[in-house]
Amino acid sequence: METFRINSKLKENEKEILIQTANNPSEGTISSSIYIDGVLTDMYMLPHPLEENPDRVMSLVKETHGIRKEELEALLAAYRSAMSSSDAKLICKLGQALFYKRLFAEAKELLRSAITLDPEFHAARQALAKVEMELGNLEGALEHAAESARQCPRYADYRKTLGEILMMNGDFANAVNEFQDAVKINLYYAEAYYNLGLAILKSVKGRPHEHTAPNLLGRSRDAFNKAAMIDSQYAASPFDQGIKALEGAQLNKALEHFEAVSKRAKEKHRSEQSTFFMRFVIMRDAAADELIEDRIKYLEKEIAKNPSYVDLQSELGQCYLEQARKNWRKGVEQYRKTLELHPGFGSARRCLDEAERHYGELCHSLEKIVSRS
Repeated sequence: METFRINSKLKENEKEILIQTANNPSEGTISSSIYIDGVLTDMYMLPHPLEENPDRVMSLVKETHGIRKEELEALLAAYRSAMSSSDAKLICKLGQALFYKRLFAEAKELLRSAITLDPEFHAARQALAKVEMELGNLEGALEHAAESARQCPRYADYRKTLGEILMMNGDFANAVNEFQDAVKINLYYAEAYYNLGLAILKSVKGRPHEHTAPNLLGRSRDAFNKAAMIDSQYAASPFDQGIKALEGAQLNKALEHFEAVSKRAKEKHRSEQSTFFMRFVIMRDAAADELIEDRIKYLEKEIAKNPSYVDLQSELGQCYLEQARKNWRKGVEQYRKTLELHPGFGSARRCLDEAERHYGELCHSLEKIVSRS
């Protein structure tokens, strides 16, 4: 079967964004790759039946390419629009969407704007710390991460992010403290345990002749194993090779294996969050059923990691109410269909009248809740 390839280019802030979509006949897949200034930043892969005819495959390539191009165009348009917005929460969401798309300069611009609008907006400050870390500005990253952790000391995510920046800055002792705080807040925080193992390993590697090294390496191994027990992705290859190298005191090799596992886990998280934030930002006006369900799952997962994150708890309550409103509307529509089929169905008519009256009240209440959040 023939290979079909489509390329499109977008420009933003002197960046060239290339979207390249093609089919792979031998694998029966269609992939869309996104390059920013020549660097691969994202890839989406979809299967198609091997027996599909060429016209159908070409159509699928065009459709897939069009979706990716429209998503990026919509995100960039939203970014330009947000520059004149005063809605700090919306700006923060867009900044996070850009971050997960690896458009770091644009993400930084929006997140700084959100913090200017609301200096106590800790979620935006935490996101900005991650952006600064990716840009290599460790001083700025440390400043924002420390401030967000000060604002919300019981948020395990914030302690974990601060620990990552400290570890990147070579301050392993304080990084260990932050990761330990994170797992005290949330005993099932796999990524924090894994980072704790990395931080201890790196500290030993930096001073291998210290007499406490064997004990520290044991703590490092225990932290890695806890992470793998909680989340199986950390147990995937080459995790076992890392443990074996660690037990043999082959620290360079152990670190290489463990960092490979960490890099893969981070990329999986980035890909998942990229998809979620794209949909949340681009579809925010439509508030599709599937989008709300995805947001609820995301919030429940994040709250499991950060039980004291009151902002997420509040947003989850709002999402549940929005989901209830949509289900109520479906009930109203179902009664209407019933009466179209049987206009004389008296009990259905009474139920519809009652449901429509309460639906209006429900919508009004939800609007008030949203305006206060």
